[in-house]
Amino acid sequence: MSFETQLFYVWLLFASIFVFWRILTHPLERIHGAVMDGNLEAVRKCLEKGVNADTHRSNGVTPLYLAASGGYKEITELLITYGADVNQGLNENGGRNPLLKAATEKHSEVVESLIAHGALVGIHLAAFWGDFTTVRTYLELGDSINTINSTRNGGFTPLHLAALSGHREIVILLLNQSANINHYTPASDTPLHKAVEGNQPQIVDLLINQGAEINRIGNVGAPLHLAIYKNNIEMVALLIAKGAEVNQHDGRVDTPLHDAAQYGYTEIAELLLESGAQVNARSKFQAKTPLHYATWRKKLEVAELLIRYGADVNSRSWIGATPLSYANGYPELTVLLLSNGATDFGSVD
Repeated sequence: MSFETQLFYVWLLFASIFVFWRILTHPLERIHGAVMDGNLEAVRKCLEKGVNADTHRSNGVTPLYLAASGGYKEITELLITYGADVNQGLNENGGRNPLLKAATEKHSEVVESLIAHGALVGIHLAAFWGDFTTVRTYLELGDSINTINSTRNGGFTPLHLAALSGHREIVILLLNQSANINHYTPASDTPLHKAVEGNQPQIVDLLINQGAEINRIGNVGAPLHLAIYKNNIEMVALLIAKGAEVNQHDGRVDTPLHDAAQYGYTEIAELLLESGAQVNARSKFQAKTPLHYATWRKKLEVAELLIRYGADVNSRSWIGATPLSYANGYPELTVLLLSNGATDFGSVD
């Protein structure tokens, strides 16, 4: 290594230490960190030294929003005492609202505290709580901020939140008022994703019937991927019945069967196979099959199922790994593979 390179690394080390020191000592960063840690006394000291209770990071996150997110009632009330705005983010599209965050995180004591200190219920929270009258009133008033497709806290529209919590009448009201049924958040989640996440089969059925994109890729994949992640076989069955693609694989996600295999969800894997899932489909990364995933994660029952449905026990990934590579050290899996014709030990990646 040249002297210039060594000098560069020394400079980089000291620069990193300086940045870390600034983060630890800068009061604006320190109060956010103290709130995230739930450290009431540290928050109090920051406020006593004059730090603005509504100071926010570049992404708009304030101490009160973090307190609401973490369910810290005492910190919430302390921040309010020092002037934190309980309605922050309510009157701006895409704003981060503490009351909505506390409600969606199910921190009831923080919700009660915020409301007691004057927090207002906007259209998003009304949709989440199932307050039909308030949602309808906002729509009738034509409020320029609380509009039908306005977003809050991560890009959620009122329809996302009504779908998540299963309020059918509000979902219908919003759709009848031309809510965007396929509006997606920055994480690419649609109202249908939220209905699946909230285990709301009636809403899932309604949204699909009204034109929701059933195979739209979101944060963890299509709605079918999300249902598998939740180990919700009833939802998986519903989505398949409504036309979900069981072999969806577009370079961003693995197939649903890959997911079921690595999670060890045998019943869901069998349902997918019975519905036409390809047993030897290749993954987006290194071209692994579901059997690779099952042996990698040591899921014996799923491995047995896949072999029963014709999985290639000698399939190789792009770097030469085989199911036997992953089964090495796990006798039951190794015996299963060998007894079903596996001969290739490949390489371990």
